[in-house]
Amino acid sequence: MEDNRNIIAKLLFKHFNVAMRYGSMYSSGDNKPQEPALYFRLNEDNNQEKHYQLIEEAIESFNGELTWRFGKSEPSRINYEIVPKVIRDVIDSSFEKTGEYYSFRNLVSENQFMEILEIAIEDIPNLHKHMSDYFDEKLK
Repeated sequence: MEDNRNIIAKLLFKHFNVAMRYGSMYSSGDNKPQEPALYFRLNEDNNQEKHYQLIEEAIESFNGELTWRFGKSEPSRINYEIVPKVIRDVIDSSFEKTGEYYSFRNLVSENQFMEILEIAIEDIPNLHKHMSDYFDEKLK
């Protein structure tokens, strides 16, 4: 399988003024893979809100195997995330019950975690293509 861990981050850097990003979408070959997500923020400028809106529209209009979410990365006050919606839903549901944020991996069974990870990894190239086409259309 082609290494697609950084293709979404590279796409964002190509089209937007990205201030920072944290790691790749997932880790591979590790004994303990991480949940598939990209954390980043855009530099503050006159286009920042418009660009966040474009990213959100691209993510929300994607029809993949998973539903993906773009939005503020809780509990961060400044970073945004692109993550499978099921992951954010499970984390948020746990937070509502406990008042603490826990990793998705710690909230589901190992089989559930690996299933979502595998589907997300397969979805990333299609999400990338959709976002690329969307940005090419909207940023002409």
